[in-house]
Amino acid sequence: MREEILALSVRPRMIAAYLGRLMLVTGLLMLAPALFALLAPGWSGVWQYGLTALMLIGLGHGLQRYVLLHKKDVLQANEAMVIVALIFILTPVIFAIPMSANGVGYLAAFFQVVSDITTTGMEVLPKGQLPISFWLTSAWLQWIGGLGITVLSLGLVSSQVLNIRRLSGVLDGDSQQQQVQLTDYVRNVLIVYLILTVLTFFALLIAGQSAVQSAIFAMAAVATGWCAPARIGINDYSGAVQLIIALASMSGAVTIGSYLLLSRNRWRDFLRDVELRLLLLFIFIGTLVLGVSLYFSGIPIGNAFFKAFLLATSAQTTAGFSPLDLNMVSGFALVILIVLMFIGGSVGSTAGGIKLVRAWLSLKIVAYLIRSTRMSVHVVNPLRMEGRTVPASVLLNTLAIVMLTLMVMTLSWLAFLVSGYPALPGLFNVVSAMSTAGLSVGVLNVSTPVALKLVLCADMLFGRLEFVALLVLLAPRTWFGRRLR
Repeated sequence: MREEILALSVRPRMIAAYLGRLMLVTGLLMLAPALFALLAPGWSGVWQYGLTALMLIGLGHGLQRYVLLHKKDVLQANEAMVIVALIFILTPVIFAIPMSANGVGYLAAFFQVVSDITTTGMEVLPKGQLPISFWLTSAWLQWIGGLGITVLSLGLVSSQVLNIRRLSGVLDGDSQQQQVQLTDYVRNVLIVYLILTVLTFFALLIAGQSAVQSAIFAMAAVATGWCAPARIGINDYSGAVQLIIALASMSGAVTIGSYLLLSRNRWRDFLRDVELRLLLLFIFIGTLVLGVSLYFSGIPIGNAFFKAFLLATSAQTTAGFSPLDLNMVSGFALVILIVLMFIGGSVGSTAGGIKLVRAWLSLKIVAYLIRSTRMSVHVVNPLRMEGRTVPASVLLNTLAIVMLTLMVMTLSWLAFLVSGYPALPGLFNVVSAMSTAGLSVGVLNVSTPVALKLVLCADMLFGRLEFVALLVLLAPRTWFGRRLR
C-alpha cells in the first residue's frame, strides 16, 4: 500500500510538452529527405516528404506553444521513457507515408522505416526499382536513429547510462555533479558523432566513392547500420571501402562519450575502458573462429580471414553488412554470429545487443555467486568491477535486460517455427532484429508473411529501446494513478 501511495503516473501535459519538442526537432530533421528527393527524376516525393516534415513541425510547435510547463516541473523517469518510446513509434508510423510514395506500399515502407530508425538495416525491398534519393533517406534515418538513441538515452533516461558508464570511469564524480554536466556532455557527444561521420565521408571519397555514395555509407556505418543502393552486399565494393566501413562501424560501437577522453589527452583512460577492450577481444575471437570455418569451407586463407574480420565486425558492432552469402556458410558459423550479435556493442553507442558491459557483468555475477558460497556470512563481499563496487540498481538492470531479451527472443522464434521456417535461420533473424544487426539468412524477403515482419518490427523496437521504455509505455499503471500537480 505504501508503494502505491508513493508511485506516480505520468502527467499528460509533461508528455505532450516534451513530445512536442522532439516532434519539432524531428520535423526539422525530416526536411532533409525533401532535399534528397530533388535528386529523383521529376523531383518525385518532394512534396510528400515536405508536407510530412511540415506537419511534424506544426504539431510540435503547437504543443510547445499551448502546453505550458512550470519552472518547478521535473521530468519523472517513467515520463522520460514514455516520451522516448513514443517518438520511436510515431516516426515510422508517420514517415512511412512519404516513403510509400515510391510504390513500395505502406507496410513495406513501415518495415523499412522501423529498420532504419532503429539502425537495424534489414531490407525487404527491390533495390533496382528505387531511386538514389530513397537510399539517401534510408541512411539519413539510420543516422538520426543512431544519434537519437544516444542523445535521448543520455538526455532523458540518463541515470541508467551514467551508472553503468561510471563503472568504466568515463564519467567521474558523484551523480549530482554528473547530472549538472549532462547538457555539456550531450552537446559534446553530438559533436563527436558528427566528426566521426565527416571523417568517414572523406575517407570514402579518397577511396574513390562518389559524394552521394560516400554520404550514404558514412551515415549508415557510423550509426552501425547498413545501406547500399542497387547492390547486394559490401563485397561488391573495393577492399579499401570495405575496411573503411568496418572501422567506421567499430567507431560507432564504442561509447560515443568516451571519445571525449581523447580531447582531454586521456589516452590511457580511453584504452583502459573495459568495453573497448571487450569489443576488440570479441572481434578478434570472432575473426579467428570464423576465419578457420571459412578456410575449411574452401575459401583461400587470406580472403577467408579478411571476410571473417568483416563479418565478425559486422555482427559485433551490429552494423549488418555481409561480405558473403550467409546462406552458404556453416551452421557453426551462424551460431558464432548469433552470439556476437546478441552481445553487441558498448552502452551509450549506436550499436545494439545486450551490450558488452552487461555480458561481462552477467559472467561476473555467476562467478560472484560461486565465490560467495565459500565466504563466511560475516564477510562483506560486494561485487566489484574495474575496482569499483557495482550498484544494486545496475545489477538489477543488467539481469532484467538479459532476461527480457531471452524471453522475447524465444517467443519471436516460436512464431517463425510455427510458421514452418527452419530453426537456425529463424533464430538467426530474430536475434539479428532484436540486436538491431540487420544480417539475414534464408527467411527475410519480399514474400515473408506480414505477421512475421511485424514480429521483427516489434523485435527491432524492443532491442533499440532496451525493453523497459516500451514496457513502461504499455503498463496501465503508467497512465492511471496518482499524479503530481
